Amino acid sequence: MMVSALAVCAEDDDRAQRLARPAYRYFAEAVARGGDIAPFASVAEMVARGLTEKEQAVADMLTATQVIGEPDHALKRLSELRDEVDADELMVMTPVFDIGDRSHSFELLASAFG
Repeated sequence: MMVSALAVCAEDDDRAQRLARPAYRYFAEAVARGGDIAPFASVAEMVARGLTEKEQAVADMLTATQVIGEPDHALKRLSELRDEVDADELMVMTPVFDIGDRSHSFELLASAFG
């Protein structure tokens, strides 16, 4: 069985949260628009714009089911998810604007899993 998860990994939890913020807006707007998706924002755009109260509420709901943090935290949470459903395969999706940051997230996860 395979299980999938949204995960953003960085050297520390604060950076991982910052990289994940544009996805909050993206998903919040998709929910608010009934599936009509807006362009994915960069981290700089998110810092400048921020989130509305409604977007923040959706973001809070979404982050409860995502794995966002430094490698040890991500390893622990993803391993718990895998074990909870007795999966033998784990697929990770990383909704990060910058391809370099996205690739680095995957590299950190791969290294954490050994």
